[in-house]
Amino acid sequence: MWLLFPPDERGLGAHEKDGALLDEYREAFCALKSSIGNPARLHVYCETKELATAYAAVTEVQVGVQAGPSMIIRKRDSRATLPDEPVVACVGHANEAKGYRLLPEAIERALRSNTRVRFMIHGTTSNRDVTRDPETFSALRAMGARVDLKTGVLSPGDYEEHLQGADLLLLPYDPQVYRSRGSGVFNEATLLGKPTIVTAGCGFAQAAFAEGRSVAIESFDSVAIARGILQAVERLESLSSNARAFADKPGADGLVQLLRQFTPAGEFPKN
Repeated sequence: MWLLFPPDERGLGAHEKDGALLDEYREAFCALKSSIGNPARLHVYCETKELATAYAAVTEVQVGVQAGPSMIIRKRDSRATLPDEPVVACVGHANEAKGYRLLPEAIERALRSNTRVRFMIHGTTSNRDVTRDPETFSALRAMGARVDLKTGVLSPGDYEEHLQGADLLLLPYDPQVYRSRGSGVFNEATLLGKPTIVTAGCGFAQAAFAEGRSVAIESFDSVAIARGILQAVERLESLSSNARAFADKPGADGLVQLLRQFTPAGEFPKN
């Protein structure tokens, strides 16, 4: 079983104020354990330590931590030289928690300090978003040749091409929302050996900060994002080296190892 989001839409800590919000989770896991009979058959994972702690307290089951599944299948970038014009990329669904509204000012500040940087920004919105912000995309579209903006839904191949074309992946996420959630973009950047720039409070990036393969954005605002971008560009050589070394470690794709462990011999697909 894979757990993706906190056991309460308002985020971790809400159960301390109103325990009734989590009763449904307690009842569901109690029924699940009862129907399975043998608790040893139930294997539960999520992407961050914070989320594992929260779910373990609610469900009374052991919850492991492991990065989630990836769409990436191609070989990692093997370039040995630094680019003359580093590319910073953003990709995903441009909801409020992803920090897209902060990008125009952040990119403008970064470009004022370093005219060599290029940006590839992809973001989609839908009618289900709580807030839709066309002004953000209008501002990004008007920023000139050093900012390439895409707003359409990407095919798997186009998505991978977007990631492969980046030297740094920018994830300026709201740390209150992502203090426990994982990130598929971050997981795929990790497998590709791409360094990242992530808001400091995001739980999924804590190990990457410590290992020198990600730069922390000190706070959730445009000034801090610009500062994080500039720091990452200056440190690109060491960040890239550390990111590639981590991706090349045996078992870096831990999910594959888990699936092999719990799949009968001979039934796990070779590819």
